[in-house]
Amino acid sequence: MTFNNGKLHMSLNCPKCSSDHVRKRNTAMKTGAVIGATGGAISGFSGALAGAEMGALAGALAGPVGIPIGGIGGAVFGALIVGTAGCITGSRIGGIVDQEVLDNYCCVNCDYTFNNRS
Repeated sequence: MTFNNGKLHMSLNCPKCSSDHVRKRNTAMKTGAVIGATGGAISGFSGALAGAEMGALAGALAGPVGIPIGGIGGAVFGALIVGTAGCITGSRIGGIVDQEVLDNYCCVNCDYTFNNRS
């Protein structure tokens, strides 16, 4: 443990070589984010169609020109919302997998991978 500007910092040492040059790998978090965003974007296609319909209805209030603009805007908005939600969910689930299942830490000096579970 060290104190830096009045804040407590926990240092993690490699169990093999005792180095304090350790980094987090976050493999499952990164993978989960990509899978979640991809799945969200794919499933967001149906949400995008619903968003396009709602956007077209809202755009109809602005007249004939507003219908395609509102439809496209609604479709993009729908896809972004669902894709973002999928990315966040996948990232959080991946973070739990990193923490509880995988060896999430890697020693920079000796490349040993390990976990911090007691």
